[in-house]
Amino acid sequence: ILGGVMKKVIFIFIFLYVFSNNALAEKVFSYRTYEEKTGKIINTFYITIGDLKENKRKVYWKKKEGKYITIEEYVLDNHYATLSWKVKRPSDRTFYVGERKGNILFLKGKLKGKAFTKKIKIDDKPFYYNPKLGLRQFVKSHKKSLKFWALRNDDVTEYLMVAYNKGLEMVNVNGYRVEAVKVYWTLPDFRSAFFKRTYWFRKSDNLYIRQKASKGQIRELVKESI
Repeated sequence: ILGGVMKKVIFIFIFLYVFSNNALAEKVFSYRTYEEKTGKIINTFYITIGDLKENKRKVYWKKKEGKYITIEEYVLDNHYATLSWKVKRPSDRTFYVGERKGNILFLKGKLKGKAFTKKIKIDDKPFYYNPKLGLRQFVKSHKKSLKFWALRNDDVTEYLMVAYNKGLEMVNVNGYRVEAVKVYWTLPDFRSAFFKRTYWFRKSDNLYIRQKASKGQIRELVKESI
């Protein structure tokens, strides 16, 4: 009997040890998007970032907008560039996976209910499926500009983008004043007039904390659990 009790105690100890280590290895950041003029909330999302293991980290991203939910999972390298990813959006019957192998992106699955496979040739520049994550390394590097590849998630079209470090600013984030690095990114040609984004990354740890989105919308960090 004593032997059986000891086995149970050991099992519980191992379970708690593994669970606590996994919990400590993940950092959860919650965000909201709202109309700047009215304060109306458009959507909420959170990002779960795992610790670096064997030069890779796993990231889970979930967005809720009304009754619509989008889930994305990524495997990133030690510089936050995307190695592989999964996208699930039940509202329009989208589910596909992607992987970078060398300078080729391989995609397969369903996009808006239609099955597809796609092979996209790029070059050796970094690929960021989600620039909110990938540009963190750019901020950390203190470079003034960086070209990178991105993918439009509604039609899986690739684009070469360019980011610019605009220096430090004090910004309001969820009622607090935060020192942040301002990053402007867009297309590196005449199409920049039609697509441009401004992000702010916290100076202390290079975390994405704020975004000036289109149509007078603001996205910002509202909670973090580390």
